[in-house]
Amino acid sequence: MDPSQQCWEGFLFIDNFKSLQNFKIQFLNKLTVLIGTNSVGKSTVLQTRDLLLYFGVGELKDYLKKHNWKATELKFK
Repeated sequence: MDPSQQCWEGFLFIDNFKSLQNFKIQFLNKLTVLIGTNSVGKSTVLQTRDLLLYFGVGELKDYLKKHNWKATELKFK
């Protein structure tokens, strides 16, 4: 199963990744809605969740390929 398709419940803390600094979110059982204006980090939250799931199964190369990214394009502050 594609890791990005798995349900995920719990907290996620993101610090110094892309635009997010000292950010914490709780994912609820089956539905979490992200609402906000442009450029506040909604997509970054989803990318982080997706990236962590791929790290968990050891398939970082598949994650990068899926997004057509190179490892050097993952930017951390």
